[in-house]
Amino acid sequence: MHMMIVALIRVYDGEGAEEALESGKDVFHTLLEKDAFDFFHTFEEEKTRKEYGDLPCAVKADSPEGKRLIEAAMAKTEEEFRKDLSALRLALSLPDERLWEENPGNFRFYAKCLGEYRGVSIRIYNEHGVGIRDPQELKTALSGVTTSLWVVPAVAHS
Repeated sequence: MHMMIVALIRVYDGEGAEEALESGKDVFHTLLEKDAFDFFHTFEEEKTRKEYGDLPCAVKADSPEGKRLIEAAMAKTEEEFRKDLSALRLALSLPDERLWEENPGNFRFYAKCLGEYRGVSIRIYNEHGVGIRDPQELKTALSGVTTSLWVVPAVAHS
């Protein structure tokens, strides 16, 4: 399954898109090392742009495009959260013995997804590769000087 993910990257004064992209790649490599994804492609690759759209390699978070990428990633994260929560609630309405014996609806999988900090349910990450899972975590990640905050998009496969 291919999915769009983004990393929020802070750069030092005087640095720009190139440094943000390199730091974003480091985040994505960290996610690979932790088995969150199988591989990723950034938008500096022509093949990625042709297949998934002409997105920037890195864009300032406070720009219209940066805000759009952040909003889209959070919307997808919320969609996955609600899907997982709904499946878990349905499974938990069953008797305990059935949950123990049958694992109906893969309730353990959905419980795991709700608690993850990385992987298919999370589409936005901080500069340490930790998933931003809710609006409060996003608010914290966006706090401070936003002029040095960049969004690095990638297509990941899981």
